[in-house]
Amino acid sequence: MSTPFFRFRRFTVWHDRAAMKVGTDGVLLGAWAGLPPAGSAAPLRVLDIGTGTGLVALMLAQRLEVKGQGGADVHIDAIDIDRPSAQQAADNFAASPWAGSLQAHNISLQDFCAACTHAYSLIVSNPPFYQHSLLCPDVRRTAARHTCTLSYAELLHGTAQLLAGSGKAAFVLPADVQTSFLALAAGEGLAPVRLVQVRGNSGKPAKRLLAEFVKAEQAPLVKIEKDIVLTDMDGARTPEYSALTSAFYL
Repeated sequence: MSTPFFRFRRFTVWHDRAAMKVGTDGVLLGAWAGLPPAGSAAPLRVLDIGTGTGLVALMLAQRLEVKGQGGADVHIDAIDIDRPSAQQAADNFAASPWAGSLQAHNISLQDFCAACTHAYSLIVSNPPFYQHSLLCPDVRRTAARHTCTLSYAELLHGTAQLLAGSGKAAFVLPADVQTSFLALAAGEGLAPVRLVQVRGNSGKPAKRLLAEFVKAEQAPLVKIEKDIVLTDMDGARTPEYSALTSAFYL
């Protein structure tokens, strides 16, 4: 297991520094994604696509437990095409309080879709971001950061295939892909229901987009939430970011 780590209230995330898969984006997604409603049919299935260290899956396991939806009826699958990342996620899961609910798989989304026989109530992904930039010579870093191994079209097609009829799917994305990503989602029968832009501080343009989708033939009413600003001008966490993540950070 790698030595660098991030310590949260209920769990520790060990990570491989070369993969660069622990950061604010994952924390935002894990804290913001909408959970299935209480009373959802058991077993409750959650899928984390491109799990990296397993951070988002661990955050969702904690939130479901707090909501009273933890235990044997919760199954969280976390997939990653990178073998060392999938193994690291498995190690982090085994050391967590929710080891019985979490399972890591070293597999691509495309192959997982071909083999999967059940639907998911919640699907989340912090996918590769860069679409047209110069590729890094490090193969693992390229897979983690560039869409050459998982395009947005493939991500949305797989999500639509695996999502239950009443399920939700949530993503964290670069803010500048909002229009194109929503158009691709509409082509897969996925409609946005919550959108929020994320800014580093109030003086900077939006850098990230948090987006939640459902299956819908007609577009439902979209809730545009107030921008999340991460830090004030002095670099301290803002009250809204602290409130969103207070259950996780020490």
